Amino acid sequence: MDIGGPTNIQYVAHVTFDRFSGFLGLPSEFEPDVPKKAPSASATVFGVSTESMQLSYDSRGNCVPVILLLLQSRLYDQGGLQVEGIFRITGENSEEEYVREQLNKGLIPDGIDVHCLAGLIKAWFRELPRGVLDPLPAGQVMQCESDNDFVKVVRLLPQTEASLLNWAINLMADVVQFEHINKMNSRNLALVFAPNMSKMADPLTALMYAVQVMKLLKSLTEKILGERGATSSHVDKRCSNEAEEVEKEEEEEKERDEIERVRRRRKPQHWWFGGGRVVLELSRCFSTAEKEENERLTMDIGGPTNIQHVAHVTFDRFNGFLGLPSEFEPDVPKKAPSASASVFGVSTESMQLSYDSRGNCVPVILLLLQSRLYDQGCLQIEGIFRITGENSEEEYVREQLNKGLIPDGIDVHCLAGLIKAWFRELPRGVLDPLPAGQVMQCESDDDFVKVVRLLPQTEASLLNWAINLMADVVQFEHVNKMNSRNLALVFAPNMSKMADPLTALMYAVQVMKLLKSLTKKTLGEREATSSHVDTRCSNEAE
Repeated sequence: MDIGGPTNIQYVAHVTFDRFSGFLGLPSEFEPDVPKKAPSASATVFGVSTESMQLSYDSRGNCVPVILLLLQSRLYDQGGLQVEGIFRITGENSEEEYVREQLNKGLIPDGIDVHCLAGLIKAWFRELPRGVLDPLPAGQVMQCESDNDFVKVVRLLPQTEASLLNWAINLMADVVQFEHINKMNSRNLALVFAPNMSKMADPLTALMYAVQVMKLLKSLTEKILGERGATSSHVDKRCSNEAEEVEKEEEEEKERDEIERVRRRRKPQHWWFGGGRVVLELSRCFSTAEKEENERLTMDIGGPTNIQHVAHVTFDRFNGFLGLPSEFEPDVPKKAPSASASVFGVSTESMQLSYDSRGNCVPVILLLLQSRLYDQGCLQIEGIFRITGENSEEEYVREQLNKGLIPDGIDVHCLAGLIKAWFRELPRGVLDPLPAGQVMQCESDDDFVKVVRLLPQTEASLLNWAINLMADVVQFEHVNKMNSRNLALVFAPNMSKMADPLTALMYAVQVMKLLKSLTKKTLGEREATSSHVDTRCSNEAE
């Protein structure tokens, strides 16, 4: 039976739904059958799905929760876009808790700090039951390389998440348009938003994924800005003139400082070129009298004479100086003040050192752990350095190691975990002496090789020891399932220290690439050497 179109249509009432008050304008005859408040309505605006929230459209047609539009409107009205560090600087926890309570009641108080407003927007995304980007296949996201790849992959998002992402990207683009004031460019904003857009249980996988999400957000934000025509030429001309004036004042200030510096030392001579003054200091740093005085006080020290071998003295971390002649004992403490009572969390300068088979000077504790690890066949254990040992056993072994003992029967995963812990707890990370900017700019294997040459001798020895340890493990990859990438992934967070977790996130990924590159290089050198030895032995046999 075909059903015809509706007839006898009447306009009875206009009914709307409010998340706090329920259905508004509902005719009284419908009230017994329709609940005053829909079961899906949530009593909170944080940590709940968008389906249980009151939605509305923004100026670009994105259907998003009203709470986001309210926070955005207040942020813009209070000049949040012009505040330096917006979305990077966190607000006061006490204020945020109070504002949350009011928002859950359907109110938005006056006088909220802009950093608190920005933090609540990030918190809303972070506390969603499912991250905005979680519907996307993680594998496809990780494979994206170009801007077009990112555009294609986000088209796979369902309508709800697509609207939320588009709203967030346009918000970020609005902020970046005031970059010259707030110091927040597309990369900075992508960096602070990325951890809030997806959820992953495994922290190591989350580390890699968050970096790719950062690239995605940065790419989409720059695309939006390009579509808006937001280039540097669109910056307010007045702001540009002000920037030029500030720059001119800074140059003049530097010139005045240079003139004053020269004037204090000796009489300078001034030349004028095309209206710009160049200060050239031709006065000598030292007068003739000063030079003659220095030469008079100079005394050359000759080489040592009458050399005798009195004793061979060594230092043991637990027993102090061994073999010290008795006449020196009153002046030299039995235990050097620098000797540490712990082998974890202390610098290598306070530890007993020795050389490994490759000439690396490293703490004895690492050599002991490595030797026991190899003796117990750890290289053939699946998941070595990835699987964690028992906490109770690790605490006991730590106590024994601090006494100079290494117990028998230690679980191999505990041994591996202690090696990682030793690097992680160093006062300064092994790679911290390297300029972070240079490390981040490395792209090829040669770049990584060049940058690690800048390490001091101590850190270079520790890094080389660790790389060879990783190479030893990878040679049994067919058994332990740990390739160079997996090992680099678990070692990277232990090789550097950074206060800002977001910066550390990016840096750890680059460190992972560095470790992976150096491990592969070491394996390649070993294979080349082995091949050369085999050829020579074959020729000798023939």
